[in-house]
Amino acid sequence: MSRERTYTDYLRDMLAHAQQAQAFVQGMTFAQFAADARTQAAVFWSLSIIGEAANRIPDSLQISIRAWP
Repeated sequence: MSRERTYTDYLRDMLAHAQQAQAFVQGMTFAQFAADARTQAAVFWSLSIIGEAANRIPDSLQISIRAWP
């Protein structure tokens, strides 16, 4: 049986998928990205996962994070 995921797990997911999205577009111009549907889909998928993980971060932590510089 796997353990229950914590907010730190979701923060790690967000970081990993942000890095992955960045790697997908590294070295590409915007025009190249705009012309590459596969890369667009990969980046969209990573951003979707980031959004889903962000929704699982407790409200109290989200409020305190907003106060960070």
